[in-house]
Amino acid sequence: MMIAQRIAAVCLVFVVAGCAGGGPGDRVGAGPGQSATPSAPVDDPSPVPPSGKPSGGAVPPGDGAPGTPQTVTGVVVAGVEPNCLMLRGPSAVYQLLLKAYGVTRPTVGSKVTVVGTARPDMMTTCQEGTPFVVTEIRPA
Repeated sequence: MMIAQRIAAVCLVFVVAGCAGGGPGDRVGAGPGQSATPSAPVDDPSPVPPSGKPSGGAVPPGDGAPGTPQTVTGVVVAGVEPNCLMLRGPSAVYQLLLKAYGVTRPTVGSKVTVVGTARPDMMTTCQEGTPFVVTEIRPA
């Protein structure tokens, strides 16, 4: 067998193996007996993971460590995705997560002070800012 034919055969094997994957809705890495759907909502507002320690991510200097309650004052701005609110603080932009605690949604353009926990390890659909779980909000 010529080298070109061997290379073509190997490439064909990889293409066929790649096409043999699952269909729509299948999760990468889901094996037998594993669910194809996530076990928790994407923007789960729990303050820290079950280990008790936040995992990964960084918070801008002076804003406290992840999982530590913080107070930030800034201006509320609309996010690029629908229904996403951001808080432009002095050293960072935070995505405000309000619904878990029944906190009143602030209006865009208002200056507010929020108390809560930064969650840089949390994935959300807003795709901007550091997720910030708000426990209290008041006018600044």
